Amino acid sequence: MTKLQQNTSIKAQQVIIARNLIYGSSAVMVLIGSVLLYFSFFGNDHQATLASELLSTGFKALSGIGIYLLGKGAFNKLTSPPTES
Repeated sequence: MTKLQQNTSIKAQQVIIARNLIYGSSAVMVLIGSVLLYFSFFGNDHQATLASELLSTGFKALSGIGIYLLGKGAFNKLTSPPTES
């Protein structure tokens, strides 16, 4: 019984850590995106060009990651054995 309680508490801690990592990384991404948008509109020519290129590259990377995850999920769904409900 104590082993089950330890596993449950470890899982709960892992969920809290994962949630905090997601919140923190999302906040950092929003901050970086805001700074790049600010520089693309209010920076000098060099800053605006660089910020626009970085935003474009970032959106392409996020799109690629999204497509990869969708494909991976579809592949796993197709290849997983059927479960009986």
